[in-house]
Amino acid sequence: MSERLSGLENTSNTGNVQPYSFFVKLIKFTLPLIVLAIIGILIIWPQISDIETAPLTKEDLTALQEAESENRLLNPVFNTLDSEGKPFAISAQEARQKRDDNKKLYLVSPTAEMDSNDNKLYLEAAEGEYNQEQKILVLNKGVILKDKKNNILTTESLTTSIIDGTAESQTPAKLKTDQGVIEGQAVIIDHQKQTTTFQGPAKAVINQ
Repeated sequence: MSERLSGLENTSNTGNVQPYSFFVKLIKFTLPLIVLAIIGILIIWPQISDIETAPLTKEDLTALQEAESENRLLNPVFNTLDSEGKPFAISAQEARQKRDDNKKLYLVSPTAEMDSNDNKLYLEAAEGEYNQEQKILVLNKGVILKDKKNNILTTESLTTSIIDGTAESQTPAKLKTDQGVIEGQAVIIDHQKQTTTFQGPAKAVINQ
């Protein structure tokens, strides 16, 4: 009988104590993390539930299509030369270029600066279009042309040919100078000849 009891004592399963203690330690370590994760989800759940999902609108789809078909530049500056080799600089808040037509640039809030026989000219408008190959700048909406001599021309549309050194508007235009005001239904400006021609009916008010 004593031999049997001693045999039982010798064959007791002491080898399973270490895995069991490791499992207990693992539970003690991971259980607080699980509790914290559950508490965090409960805290942010009201905010998550308030997020609304809605299908894409037509404006969203249009914006995505434009992003795929256009290149956009922020605050770009384009420098070129006119027919007399004088610098002509064009800048804008934003420029868009169709990927299938790299010749034209569509401008947001464009401005331009050029030298014309020792008289700097400044151009600005709400929007515009610049053809890089033909060097033609088209300005629309609130176009203002002014120089250092305080001469200011305002119109709604102006097409400037940098190569020819001319600018033309087929919309009503007004020129304010120190000498007076001239208005016309159209205007043609030739920078090389230094002439400004108003097409009629036109009127002028001369200051005394």
